[in-house]
Amino acid sequence: MAKMEGRLEVNSLIRHDGRVWLVGMVNDSRARIHPISGLSSASPVSGKSFTTFGSAIDIAPNAYVPLVDEAELSDIERVRFNRIKQEGQMAVAAPPVSGKSLKEQNAERRAKLAESKAAKAAEPKAAKVKEPKAQNPCKCGCGAVTGGHFFPGHDARFKGWLLAVERGQKKVEELPEAVRTAYKWKKTPDGKGFMPTLNYKGEPHAGYGQA
Repeated sequence: MAKMEGRLEVNSLIRHDGRVWLVGMVNDSRARIHPISGLSSASPVSGKSFTTFGSAIDIAPNAYVPLVDEAELSDIERVRFNRIKQEGQMAVAAPPVSGKSLKEQNAERRAKLAESKAAKAAEPKAAKVKEPKAQNPCKCGCGAVTGGHFFPGHDARFKGWLLAVERGQKKVEELPEAVRTAYKWKKTPDGKGFMPTLNYKGEPHAGYGQA
């Protein structure tokens, strides 16, 4: 067992504070080490002994610590050593082969993110194509087209015509042909005039004068 001085290496076993630890991550500011050997404790209630390991801690990346050979591990320590490596519980922030510091890596990531956002913002956005509203002939028979039932203002004229026909003040034959032929006509309840059986929406019609 020899002592080492200098930067710690990932996956190396060291002895620190009287225990064996596995180096899981090293960067310019710290090294994350995971406990391999445990501490014996006794339950204050039952008095039974048990082993505790605790959690990972950070030490200086160039800490002066002794190395431990894997062959020196006890059976319990070897089981824990293998489990930590298999479960991937070690940190993954070790510097790449390029040797760039964590600060440099973060700066590069921020620059790439800003570049990606700028490129996305510069992409032309596809214009939304608004589908034209369906056009229908005005219900008053004037020949104009509209997105609804009547050309603006023509609904009042249409209603005026039908009221006059209901009251007997106007004959059905006097209505525009498009209106006259679009409906089935029946006598009004008072017998004075006529009214269509359905309104311009195709719904049962009781007459404008009866509403």
